[in-house]
Amino acid sequence: MLSKGIDFEHVNVVGIISADSLLNHPDFRAYERGFQMMTQAAGRAGRKDTSATVVIQSADPGNPIYSFVVGNNYADFFHTQVAERKLFHYPPFYKLIRIVCNHKEADKAEQAALLLTELLRKSLHERVLGPNKPVVSRIQLYYIREILLKLENGCSTQQIRDILKKAEINLRLHPDCKHTVLYYDVDPL
Repeated sequence: MLSKGIDFEHVNVVGIISADSLLNHPDFRAYERGFQMMTQAAGRAGRKDTSATVVIQSADPGNPIYSFVVGNNYADFFHTQVAERKLFHYPPFYKLIRIVCNHKEADKAEQAALLLTELLRKSLHERVLGPNKPVVSRIQLYYIREILLKLENGCSTQQIRDILKKAEINLRLHPDCKHTVLYYDVDPL
Protein backbone atom coordinates (compact mmCIF):
# COMPACT_ATOMS: atom_id res chain seq x y z
CA MET A 1 0.00 0.00 0.00
CA LEU A 2 2.87 2.34 0.74
CA SER A 3 4.44 1.82 -2.68
CA LYS A 4 1.18 2.93 -4.31
CA GLY A 5 1.58 6.44 -2.88
CA ILE A 6 -0.84 6.33 0.02
CA ASP A 7 0.56 8.56 2.76
CA PHE A 8 0.13 7.25 6.30
CA GLU A 9 1.30 9.27 9.27
CA HIS A 10 3.58 7.84 11.96
CA VAL A 11 5.12 5.10 9.82
CA ASN A 12 8.32 4.18 11.65
CA VAL A 13 9.07 0.77 10.14
CA VAL A 14 8.69 -0.35 6.54
CA GLY A 15 9.26 -3.97 5.53
CA ILE A 16 9.82 -5.01 1.94
CA ILE A 17 9.07 -8.72 1.98
CA SER A 18 10.59 -11.03 -0.63
CA ALA A 19 12.23 -8.17 -2.52
CA ASP A 20 13.82 -10.67 -4.93
CA SER A 21 10.40 -11.36 -6.43
CA LEU A 22 10.38 -7.79 -7.75
CA LEU A 23 13.62 -8.43 -9.63
CA ASN A 24 13.15 -11.96 -10.99
CA HIS A 25 10.74 -11.28 -13.83
CA PRO A 26 11.59 -12.19 -17.42
CA ASP A 27 11.73 -8.53 -18.43
CA PHE A 28 14.75 -6.29 -18.99
CA ARG A 29 13.00 -3.55 -16.97
CA ALA A 30 12.54 -5.68 -13.83
CA TYR A 31 15.41 -4.04 -11.94
CA GLU A 32 14.16 -0.58 -12.87
CA ARG A 33 10.66 -1.36 -11.59
CA GLY A 34 12.02 -3.09 -8.48
CA PHE A 35 14.29 -0.14 -7.67
CA GLN A 36 11.39 2.26 -8.09
CA MET A 37 9.03 0.25 -5.86
CA MET A 38 11.60 -0.30 -3.10
CA THR A 39 12.75 3.33 -3.11
CA GLN A 40 9.18 4.58 -3.04
CA ALA A 41 8.21 2.26 -0.19
CA ALA A 42 11.33 3.20 1.79
CA GLY A 43 10.58 6.88 1.25
CA ARG A 44 7.25 6.53 3.04
CA ALA A 45 8.95 5.85 6.38
CA GLY A 46 10.20 8.53 8.76
CA ARG A 47 8.42 11.53 7.39
CA LYS A 48 8.16 14.85 9.18
CA ASP A 49 11.63 14.85 10.73
CA THR A 50 11.34 11.47 12.45
CA SER A 51 13.72 8.59 11.99
CA ALA A 52 12.54 5.25 10.71
CA THR A 53 13.72 1.76 9.86
CA VAL A 54 13.46 0.05 6.48
CA VAL A 55 13.91 -3.73 6.37
CA ILE A 56 14.48 -5.48 3.03
CA GLN A 57 14.05 -9.25 3.00
CA SER A 58 16.17 -10.92 0.34
CA ALA A 59 17.66 -14.32 -0.43
CA ASP A 60 20.44 -12.48 -2.29
CA PRO A 61 21.53 -9.56 -0.09
CA GLY A 62 24.75 -9.17 -2.12
CA ASN A 63 22.81 -8.00 -5.17
CA PRO A 64 24.08 -4.49 -6.00
CA ILE A 65 20.55 -3.10 -6.39
CA TYR A 66 20.07 -3.24 -2.62
CA SER A 67 23.06 -0.98 -2.01
CA PHE A 68 21.57 1.48 -4.53
CA VAL A 69 18.23 1.40 -2.70
CA VAL A 70 19.80 1.71 0.77
CA GLY A 71 21.98 4.62 -0.35
CA ASN A 72 19.15 6.18 -2.37
CA ASN A 73 21.71 6.25 -5.16
CA TYR A 74 19.68 6.82 -8.31
CA ALA A 75 22.59 8.11 -10.39
CA ASP A 76 24.77 4.99 -9.99
CA PHE A 77 21.75 2.72 -10.48
CA PHE A 78 20.91 4.59 -13.70
CA HIS A 79 24.46 4.34 -15.08
CA THR A 80 24.63 0.62 -14.28
CA GLN A 81 21.33 -0.05 -16.05
CA VAL A 82 22.29 2.03 -19.10
CA ALA A 83 25.58 0.15 -19.47
CA GLU A 84 23.79 -3.20 -19.15
CA ARG A 85 21.14 -2.27 -21.72
CA LYS A 86 23.80 -1.16 -24.17
CA LEU A 87 25.77 -4.38 -23.65
CA PHE A 88 22.74 -6.65 -24.14
CA HIS A 89 21.11 -4.64 -26.97
CA TYR A 90 18.02 -3.30 -25.23
CA PRO A 91 16.23 0.05 -25.51
CA PRO A 92 17.07 2.87 -25.77
CA PHE A 93 19.97 1.57 -27.88
CA TYR A 94 17.93 -0.99 -29.83
CA LYS A 95 14.32 -1.34 -30.93
CA LEU A 96 12.37 -4.43 -29.90
CA ILE A 97 9.63 -6.12 -31.87
CA ARG A 98 7.76 -8.97 -30.22
CA ILE A 99 5.99 -11.31 -32.63
CA VAL A 100 3.27 -13.43 -31.08
CA CYS A 101 2.06 -16.62 -32.80
CA ASN A 102 -1.31 -17.98 -31.65
CA HIS A 103 -2.98 -21.21 -32.70
CA LYS A 104 -5.70 -23.44 -31.27
CA GLU A 105 -3.33 -26.43 -31.37
CA ALA A 106 -0.10 -26.34 -29.35
CA ASP A 107 1.99 -28.25 -31.89
CA LYS A 108 0.86 -25.98 -34.74
CA ALA A 109 1.65 -22.86 -32.71
CA GLU A 110 5.13 -24.26 -32.08
CA GLN A 111 5.57 -25.27 -35.73
CA ALA A 112 4.48 -21.85 -37.00
CA ALA A 113 6.83 -20.05 -34.59
CA LEU A 114 9.76 -22.24 -35.60
CA LEU A 115 9.08 -21.76 -39.31
CA LEU A 116 8.63 -17.99 -38.94
CA THR A 117 11.87 -17.77 -36.94
CA GLU A 118 13.70 -19.68 -39.67
CA LEU A 119 12.29 -17.39 -42.37
CA LEU A 120 13.23 -14.24 -40.45
CA ARG A 121 16.76 -15.45 -39.68
CA LYS A 122 17.50 -15.61 -43.42
CA SER A 123 17.38 -11.81 -43.51
CA LEU A 124 17.86 -10.69 -39.91
CA HIS A 125 20.32 -13.35 -38.67
CA GLU A 126 21.28 -13.00 -34.98
CA ARG A 127 18.72 -10.22 -34.45
CA VAL A 128 16.03 -12.93 -34.14
CA LEU A 129 15.60 -14.56 -30.72
CA GLY A 130 13.33 -17.47 -29.98
CA PRO A 131 10.86 -18.80 -30.42
CA ASN A 132 9.97 -19.26 -26.79
CA LYS A 133 7.03 -20.25 -24.68
CA PRO A 134 5.95 -17.25 -22.58
CA VAL A 135 5.09 -17.48 -18.89
CA VAL A 136 1.40 -17.42 -19.83
CA SER A 137 1.47 -19.78 -22.80
CA ARG A 138 -2.24 -20.29 -23.30
CA ILE A 139 -5.08 -17.80 -23.25
CA GLN A 140 -8.58 -19.14 -23.70
CA LEU A 141 -8.38 -21.50 -26.69
CA TYR A 142 -5.07 -20.26 -28.11
CA TYR A 143 -1.54 -21.52 -27.47
CA ILE A 144 1.10 -18.81 -27.62
CA ARG A 145 4.71 -18.68 -28.83
CA GLU A 146 6.86 -15.56 -29.03
CA ILE A 147 9.72 -14.36 -31.21
CA LEU A 148 11.76 -11.30 -30.30
CA LEU A 149 13.57 -9.06 -32.77
CA LYS A 150 16.36 -6.77 -31.52
CA LEU A 151 17.03 -4.16 -34.17
CA GLU A 152 19.54 -1.32 -34.26
CA ASN A 153 17.94 2.10 -33.97
CA GLY A 154 19.18 3.02 -37.45
CA CYS A 155 17.38 0.14 -39.21
CA SER A 156 15.03 1.11 -42.01
CA THR A 157 11.45 0.75 -40.78
CA GLN A 158 10.20 0.10 -44.30
CA GLN A 159 12.83 -2.60 -44.91
CA ILE A 160 11.89 -4.38 -41.64
CA ARG A 161 8.20 -4.13 -42.53
CA ASP A 162 8.89 -5.68 -45.95
CA ILE A 163 10.90 -8.53 -44.37
CA LEU A 164 8.06 -9.24 -41.92
CA LYS A 165 5.40 -9.18 -44.67
CA LYS A 166 7.42 -11.52 -46.90
CA ALA A 167 8.03 -13.94 -44.00
CA GLU A 168 4.34 -13.95 -43.09
CA ILE A 169 3.32 -14.62 -46.71
CA ASN A 170 5.75 -17.55 -46.89
CA LEU A 171 4.50 -18.84 -43.54
CA ARG A 172 0.90 -18.86 -44.82
CA LEU A 173 1.94 -21.09 -47.75
CA HIS A 174 2.52 -23.91 -45.27
CA PRO A 175 -0.79 -25.82 -44.82
CA ASP A 176 -0.48 -26.20 -41.02
CA CYS A 177 0.25 -22.49 -40.54
CA LYS A 178 -2.65 -20.99 -42.51
CA HIS A 179 -4.76 -20.34 -39.42
CA THR A 180 -2.01 -19.08 -37.19
CA VAL A 181 -2.84 -15.67 -35.75
CA LEU A 182 0.14 -13.30 -35.72
CA TYR A 183 0.50 -9.94 -34.12
CA TYR A 184 3.41 -7.60 -33.79
CA ASP A 185 4.20 -5.52 -30.72
CA VAL A 186 6.76 -2.77 -31.41
CA ASP A 187 8.67 -1.70 -28.27
CA PRO A 188 6.57 -3.88 -25.95
CA LEU A 189 5.95 -2.67 -22.43
